[in-house]
Amino acid sequence: MITHKSIVMKTYPLILILFAFAFSAYSQVKIGDDVSTIDSASLLELESKTMALVLTRVNDSEMLQIIPLNGALVYNTDYECVYVYSGGEWKSLCEGENATTEQEQVVIIATNGQVQFNTPSPIVDSDKIEIYRNGIRIDFTTINENTIQLQSDIVCYQNDKIRIVQIL
Repeated sequence: MITHKSIVMKTYPLILILFAFAFSAYSQVKIGDDVSTIDSASLLELESKTMALVLTRVNDSEMLQIIPLNGALVYNTDYECVYVYSGGEWKSLCEGENATTEQEQVVIIATNGQVQFNTPSPIVDSDKIEIYRNGIRIDFTTINENTIQLQSDIVCYQNDKIRIVQIL
């Protein structure tokens, strides 16, 4: 007589073997002209003589809103340059006058009702400051050389993340 217990006992080892194989599988992906060969050190390999990899295209303001993992790449359309995210900031991979976007940024955890914040560096030009509340860009006014105030209809709640980005 076949019982539920005997079926489970017979299929259990098979299921364990399948799970062990699935978790130990190694995968490589190649996209392009000759997908039959891939370098053993590659996780992802792109190869083409007629097409190119196109990075995410963003303007400077959009780029500064992104806080990715170190090593992320974007193409900045304002500066016509590729930038890499490293050490908490975007760094230009181009040469020339407009190649570097030196910046300082700080993330402040707001308190309930807070509307004023200190900037990471003295304010020289308020057009070179961007303020984000929980990832959304917001307007502000300059109070003094180290303090900004959020626009009148913006009020922070407990634990809101305020990110101040200053282009130096």
